Amino acid sequence: MVSLQYNDLMRKKRIVENDKAKIEKVILELDEKKKAALRQAWGQVSRMQKALFVSNLEFRLKLYC
Repeated sequence: MVSLQYNDLMRKKRIVENDKAKIEKVILELDEKKKAALRQAWGQVSRMQKALFVSNLEFRLKLYC
């Protein structure tokens, strides 16, 4: 009886460990996707900010010249 319970608990432990590994893998994949999305968004914001700065500078130059 005790050995059956032990075997059942060990089987459940393996299941939990496997599930934990799968969850950790998914978390790592999501972190990579998040980092890629942040890099892309950062690049877009940077380009837009540069364009805004240049157009603002051109406007000021035309205003004063």
